[in-house]
Amino acid sequence: MNFGDYMFDYDSKFDPNILKESVSQELVASLICKWDATVKLESIRELSGGYSNSNFFFESSHRKQVLRIFHKPIHHLRTEVAILKHLELASLAPQVRYLSEMSGINFCIMDFIEGQLLSDIWHDLNVADLEKILVDLGKKLRQVHSFTFKEPGFFGPNLDIESKFERGVGSGYFDYIIASLTSALVCERLGKELAKNTLEYIRSKDASFLALNGQCHLVHSDFNTKNILVCLKTKKVNAILDWEFAHSGTPLVDFANLLRFENESPVDVQSFLREGYGKEDEL
Repeated sequence: MNFGDYMFDYDSKFDPNILKESVSQELVASLICKWDATVKLESIRELSGGYSNSNFFFESSHRKQVLRIFHKPIHHLRTEVAILKHLELASLAPQVRYLSEMSGINFCIMDFIEGQLLSDIWHDLNVADLEKILVDLGKKLRQVHSFTFKEPGFFGPNLDIESKFERGVGSGYFDYIIASLTSALVCERLGKELAKNTLEYIRSKDASFLALNGQCHLVHSDFNTKNILVCLKTKKVNAILDWEFAHSGTPLVDFANLLRFENESPVDVQSFLREGYGKEDEL
C-alpha cells in the first residue's frame, strides 16, 4: 500500500455522512448500563470532536467518564484502544476501562480528563501563558514520537503493522504531492504559474523525501489544537485526544498539522514547540 493512496482517500474511507450517526441519550444510557448495571447516571452530554465517532461525557456517583461510540467496525476501535493503552503509562491519553459491542454498536468507556481544548482558549490566552503551554506541548509530542515500531504503516489491534507503506512514508508523500500539483483542480486553484513553480521546488527536494522512508515513530496524524487538552492553572498539556488516524511514520506529519495555521498565532509557535521538543536526532 502506498501512503498517499490510503491517507488521502477520504471520500471512500472517511466519509462523515456515512460514519457519523445520530445517537440518542437513551442509547447512551443503555450502553453505559451494559458496563455497569448498577450505575446511577446524573448527567449525559455530547462532546465535540471525533471524525468517525461520537463521544459522550457522563457523571455518576462522583465519577466522570466518557463513552466513545465508533461508527466503524470494531477492528478500528480495538486498534485505537491499543494505542491508548500504549500511552497510558506516559500519561498522554485517558485510561480505557471497558470495550464492548451491543446490537452492532462498538463502544468503549474511558476516564474523563479535566481541562480545556486548546482550540477553545487559543485566542484568549496571554502571550506568556501560550508560550508555556507550547513548550510543554513540545515535551509531550516528543514523548509520543519516542515510541517506535519495526516498519512504517497503519496498525492492527495488536499494534503490529497491518498495512505497510510499501514505498515508504517519504516516497508516498512525494508521489501524492506530485500527483496533486499536476491535477487540473490544483492548477486551477493555485494558478498554473504557482503550481509549476511549486512542482519544480518539490522535485528538487526529492532526496529529502526519500530520507523519511525509514522513520517508524508513533504519529498522531491529526495533531491540532482541537485534540489538545490543557490545564489553565498549570499551563500544562493534560492529554492528547482522538487517535483514530495514528500510524507508524515520520514525526514531521504532526509538526505539519499543528503549524498549518501558524501565521494566525500571536507567538512563534515553531520556536516554543521546538524548545520543549529538543533535538530530533536524539529520538
